[in-house]
Amino acid sequence: MTRRSWFAITVATVVSGAVTGTLVAGEGSSGTPRRSATRATSTTRAAPPTTTTTAPPSLPPAPLPTPVPTVPGDVAPVISHVPTPNRVVFLTIDDGLVRDSRTIELIRQARIPVTLFLVPGPAREGQAYFQQLQALGGTVEAHSVHHPDLKKLGAAAQHNEVCGTLDDFGARFGRRPTLFRPPYGSYNETTKRVARSCGFQWVVTWRATLNDGVLAMQGGQLQPGDIILAHFRVDLPQNLAVLIAKLKAENFTVGHLEDYLSPGT
Repeated sequence: MTRRSWFAITVATVVSGAVTGTLVAGEGSSGTPRRSATRATSTTRAAPPTTTTTAPPSLPPAPLPTPVPTVPGDVAPVISHVPTPNRVVFLTIDDGLVRDSRTIELIRQARIPVTLFLVPGPAREGQAYFQQLQALGGTVEAHSVHHPDLKKLGAAAQHNEVCGTLDDFGARFGRRPTLFRPPYGSYNETTKRVARSCGFQWVVTWRATLNDGVLAMQGGQLQPGDIILAHFRVDLPQNLAVLIAKLKAENFTVGHLEDYLSPGT
């Protein structure tokens, strides 16, 4: 997610909260970028969005996970693709600004485990919403305190941003995060060192994105183990429908990322 998109989301959330009837009461809408930070080489497009979202079929149950061994050392490794023979991909959803009840229903109907990389304000304001997703198998992870470009910060400031949500999320959601996603996918060696110092096992980026009804992939085709980036914004129900149709057509399902990257936590 780019810095421009973060600003656009914040502004549109304030402006359009009163006009979007499908959002959870009291929540706002958001604007988004047309392109993600990931260069897309292949896309899958949906039909134009409508006022309703067709209920998707349930995806097959995920096979037994093939956990990735924890990497020792004082630097948290970066991962965008999980090495596994299973025909699974991993759905991650960032930020938390728009909280649409249709998203919960789609995830419930398709039986999709999701990983939620949240920032504190939306996490606090939408706690009950995200707890519903937890009850459906979702897991809350960390995405910084203020969503900055971490490469522009020194070590102390990075430590505050990277590690600053751990206690709050542990108390709020009953589990201390073990995975960290850097805002905009921007990180450096300091980020990885700071992340490991406060207990993160992995720094998680992505290999595919969902935006504006488009599934965009690096390297051409969706591969087993790909990590997919989506956002809590107004097009998320449409994006989920695109993804589910794609996975059904290609005999994929969605795995639980934490079963592969942080087993036993």
